[in-house]
Amino acid sequence: MIVLDNRVGSKELLSHFPKSLAKLGNLEYADACFLGNGPEGPVMVGVERKALGDLLSSMQTGRLAGHQLLGLINSYHTVYLIVEGIWRTDPRSGLLEVRRGQGWTPFGFGKRQWMTKEMDNFLNTLEVIGGVVVRTTPSMRETASLITNTYHWWSKEWEDHKSHLAIHKGRVRQDSVLLTKPSLVRRVSAELAGISFTRSKEVDRKFKSVKEMVAASKEDWLSIPSIGEGIASSVMKELDGER
Repeated sequence: MIVLDNRVGSKELLSHFPKSLAKLGNLEYADACFLGNGPEGPVMVGVERKALGDLLSSMQTGRLAGHQLLGLINSYHTVYLIVEGIWRTDPRSGLLEVRRGQGWTPFGFGKRQWMTKEMDNFLNTLEVIGGVVVRTTPSMRETASLITNTYHWWSKEWEDHKSHLAIHKGRVRQDSVLLTKPSLVRRVSAELAGISFTRSKEVDRKFKSVKEMVAASKEDWLSIPSIGEGIASSVMKELDGER
């Protein structure tokens, strides 16, 4: 269940969610939060939504970095910041522009105008140094959709996130295109008949080295989850040099 803060600026999102998915509540920090599945167990995920004007105002006053961000990081394991709005950069001046009627005009407060790079650099600092995940959406409806998709992503078991896992098998050999380089045991075992990349993770947990894996008995292979008699027999034959 997604909990939305019941204050103005947050509760308006409720109508954009399926009724069974979100509810209003009292949140000291964040516009939305939910419980997710992390690598070591349950985690709390907080989502801060800021319209473009609110973001720039909070940058100018220091409210986001000096107050809200500290509360968010201390309250949640993972923090998302969604910047909502439509803008562009004037290619000649570098000014941040927003839509006004049929045209575009520099965005600012009084005489204060903003360069797009000011906002980009601020958000980059939050993401790279502060550890905040930054996303952008054009509208409240798309913000709700993004929060929904993020909620469903975190609802999966951590081990079920596999889209980043793949071993390159093209004409030009590469070790991997993993976000985290796989061990030699995993890379070698993934090449064996019947051992998929998913199964190679269990093989990696079983054997500490390729030498240990090659010298293992059939019983050792059968002790690995998801490996049965057929796969174990095929692996033993292949390791013995049988085709």
